[in-house]
Amino acid sequence: MNDRNLVCLNDGRRTRIDIRTGKESVLDLTILSSRMAPKCEWEVHREGTMGSDHYPIICKLDVDVRLSSEDSHGRWIFKKAEWKRFKETSDLYISSIQETNDVERNESELQHSIYMAAMASIPKSSGKLVRKVVPWWNAKCEEAVRERNRAFRRLKRTHNFQHLIDYKQAQAVVRRSIRQRKRTYWRDYCSSIGSTININDVWGMIKKMEGNRREWNYPILSDGEQLAISNLEKAEMMVNTLSKVHSSSNLSEEERRGREETRSLYTEIIQKKDKIEDKYNVPFTLRELRNALDKCKNSAPGKDEICYSMLRHLSETGIQKVLNLFNKVWEEGKIPAGWKEAVIVPIRKPGKDASNPANYRPIALNSHLGKLMERLVNGRIMHFIEERGVMTSCQSGFRKGRSTFDSVICLDDEIRKAQVKKETVVAVFLDVEKAYDMLWVEGLLIKMHMLGIGGNMFNWVIDFLNNRTIQVKIGKETSRRCLVENGTPQGSVISPLLFNIMINDIFANVQPGIGRSLFADDGSLWKSGKNVKYTLKKVQEALTLVEDWGRKWGFRFSIEKTKVMFFTRKKIDESIKLELYGRNLERVKSFKFLGVFFDTRLTWRDHVSKVVDKCKKVMNLMRCLAGTVWGADIAYLKQIYVCLIRARIEYGCLVYGSAAKSVLAGLDKVQAMALRICTGAVRSFPVCSLQVETGEMPLCLRRKQLQGNYWVSLTGQRDDHPVKITIQESWEREVARLPSFGWTGKAVAQEMSM
Repeated sequence: MNDRNLVCLNDGRRTRIDIRTGKESVLDLTILSSRMAPKCEWEVHREGTMGSDHYPIICKLDVDVRLSSEDSHGRWIFKKAEWKRFKETSDLYISSIQETNDVERNESELQHSIYMAAMASIPKSSGKLVRKVVPWWNAKCEEAVRERNRAFRRLKRTHNFQHLIDYKQAQAVVRRSIRQRKRTYWRDYCSSIGSTININDVWGMIKKMEGNRREWNYPILSDGEQLAISNLEKAEMMVNTLSKVHSSSNLSEEERRGREETRSLYTEIIQKKDKIEDKYNVPFTLRELRNALDKCKNSAPGKDEICYSMLRHLSETGIQKVLNLFNKVWEEGKIPAGWKEAVIVPIRKPGKDASNPANYRPIALNSHLGKLMERLVNGRIMHFIEERGVMTSCQSGFRKGRSTFDSVICLDDEIRKAQVKKETVVAVFLDVEKAYDMLWVEGLLIKMHMLGIGGNMFNWVIDFLNNRTIQVKIGKETSRRCLVENGTPQGSVISPLLFNIMINDIFANVQPGIGRSLFADDGSLWKSGKNVKYTLKKVQEALTLVEDWGRKWGFRFSIEKTKVMFFTRKKIDESIKLELYGRNLERVKSFKFLGVFFDTRLTWRDHVSKVVDKCKKVMNLMRCLAGTVWGADIAYLKQIYVCLIRARIEYGCLVYGSAAKSVLAGLDKVQAMALRICTGAVRSFPVCSLQVETGEMPLCLRRKQLQGNYWVSLTGQRDDHPVKITIQESWEREVARLPSFGWTGKAVAQEMSM
């Protein structure tokens, strides 16, 4: 110790107790460097042993540290809410509201009434960031530990044999309570896991279960030479960064000129319209409001702190007042300012530099009253679009009865037909830069007019998109308000639909012989033919038309992320290129399109390999769980398998199911390995017995079942559904028999009596 300049802090106080005899000893040593020792205070906590026979040792280091509080304003504790009292109290407040022609005043009084009723009947947390060491800890565990500590103190005073037995029993109760609580918490967590969950989140939960937490405090931020240390400074820096994302200064001179030219053609259109007497513009009904409220999921509220749970528990009088407010807003086309204010909570992007404010994902907290009305308006506009058939048939994003499979199956079917005809398919996968952030608001209004949307629907959207503001909140500090120049609101219910309207005619000028698909902002174009140069020329013409469309409506396509693929068994000259904005696009041999990896020969080896690699990571997680007391139950492990392995295997199986048996065998091995982990079976245990034991189908049968289900759902869709062409009769299906969906879908459905 002398050679290394170390100091022992022990001062002679006992650190261990023999529970049977009551004798204490100095067994634990605390050693520090000679430079830190003078600043350190050392003491023994003798009030309890935390279940051990060693006293906890507390070391305090006297160092000046600047701490920033991450406390918030507190949250509603709905588990302890007195909903009967809330309904009665809200009735008293709401019944006294005198409705006027002033929308702002009506909204303010209604919001205040609901808030005051909530304050009187729903408890609120203090807002202090008190984090449990482990997520499963509850009051029962706390009481068991308290009883154990009482038994220890009693034993320490008396050294009575009966008290020793009581202490041992109390220790056993603590262990049992903790073990049961861990199992219960993990079971509930497993039941909440879905196929979209990130495996890193599950690993994080496992670490939390064992007491290892990762803190998400905001470090010192830097933007160039500017530093942000306090929470207010960080919030201001964040809001500046976010406002730049939506700024018109991001536009090039050519894009500005394109917007101005388009605006000059439609000057009178982007103004509020006269009222229209039709079913889409009539006042909302109580039934519509209740249906919309039932679809709302609990989430963090906006600045007004009004939550969906409160709105659900309003009386008939309260719900009617909400409906009256919505109809007043609908009639006047004027939205309360509070509904257009978003509070942004920045969340760090994994694996990114936390000191860079651009490496945070904005989570917008909007008024729930405003979002509820958005849902009502969204339903009206969606019904208008679907009933009149004005949405392009190739758009599958955010539409009822549509999915990512639609675009994937259309491309797969085109490639399979080309293989039968020994043709080449040239495909371009488009990527829009800052699609939602830089959406041109005036351009969207012009598109709505062109689709025939008018009256209250049009006027509401004009006011909804203009004069929107954002604020960033860190801890209890909130930044100044910043105006949002472009884009649809982040976290808004209606934003996906508005984006679909804006991008609806992206392929309107493209020739009919060019294949196309859209899923929100993910677009693709393709064409097949035997003459590669002619096919390439036609695709280039379509690409130029899309480029012109983007210039006119304020969109820009990313040259780096837009890719080209040639689906063929021929050798294509590397000098053959497609251009965008005068620059060559990159040719790739494999591309991830809507979650499915396409390769040039459609062997699906790349896709299956990627799926197997992802599933192996999940199996590592399952092995980790199988070694714990609380997570080794077969039901919990199977839940992990179903959500994180089987869901990944099944995604895209309608197209990759046509792969060779040797390729698909890799997935069968993954299933067998996962089921062995679930059951604890040895390697020699038959796979069919594993499937019977766990109630799992073989993957080949599961693929058939999903094929049949999709085929049946497809037959019930409208005639303009893009995938319907894949189930129509064609001479290619007569010439060759391929295991692709277009060839086998109907036969599988008939085989399964669907």
